[in-house]
Amino acid sequence: MRSLLRAPRWAQVGTGGLLVLMLATSALAQDPKVSGEAAFRHLERQVAFGARVPGTEAHQKALDYFLAEFKRYTPNVAAEAFTVKDGDRTLKLTNVVATFAPGKGDPAMLAAHWDSRPRSDQDPHAEHQNTPTPGANDGASGVAVLLEVARALKAAPPPREVRLVLFDGEDWGDSPDTMFYGSREYVRRHRSALPKWGILLDMVGDRNLRIPRESFSSTQARSLTDRVFATARRLGYGSVFVNQDGPQIYDDHLPFIEAGVPFVDLIDFEYDHWHTVHDVPAECSPKSLQAVGNVVLKVLSER
Repeated sequence: MRSLLRAPRWAQVGTGGLLVLMLATSALAQDPKVSGEAAFRHLERQVAFGARVPGTEAHQKALDYFLAEFKRYTPNVAAEAFTVKDGDRTLKLTNVVATFAPGKGDPAMLAAHWDSRPRSDQDPHAEHQNTPTPGANDGASGVAVLLEVARALKAAPPPREVRLVLFDGEDWGDSPDTMFYGSREYVRRHRSALPKWGILLDMVGDRNLRIPRESFSSTQARSLTDRVFATARRLGYGSVFVNQDGPQIYDDHLPFIEAGVPFVDLIDFEYDHWHTVHDVPAECSPKSLQAVGNVVLKVLSER
């Protein structure tokens, strides 16, 4: 920033000064950052649609929004529809895949789930427990970061293929057998062309964000976990990415780990409003979204 502030003086000292200014501007252009405020607007927009429960109007509106936003930044956007039987009901679900720099280097993935829970079963008030959760942190936060990362990748193409994937049906049921539908479908459908590694963003918008090393990630993807947390420290986010062991979380990263793909789950599970009607934007922070976004963007940009 100091270089830009001095631009008027440099512009008066001839071509040498102008060259320095051009190089500085070029360097900045090659080092895009995630805007927490822009990501937060994506979070608010999702919640404004209503609970993104499969089969609802809000679910369809959110899907249309994601497809339109990703298409602003890459022509390589796919809506991968699939169905799941839940008793007598058939769920119509869709994974959204946006690809950047296709075919370049070893492919990596950033992922989040975009559906929200159809019931607030952890709410302390019984009258709320059958109400869908707004899903501001649990779902919308990770998606918001990915939408903002897409903008940054458009501004500075990555050195490898990057797939930004929004999984549907993560939060539907009450057991692992009736959850994580989108990630399991992606692995099934793309088993011959899975990414070399990936990072999952889930519940990354908490105002008091504190992300430990999720236990499955540390044991099954230790090198990648080390890399993510070392990057966070270098960028000054050591107080957010806490280099301590956290719990085992059953989440969308596990189908990839089971398929042999190193996958790290970035999640702050110590969130008081998880699966309650109080999981709203006021409990989230642009600063948290910005910290996570800049860390994963940096990891993607490293060769």
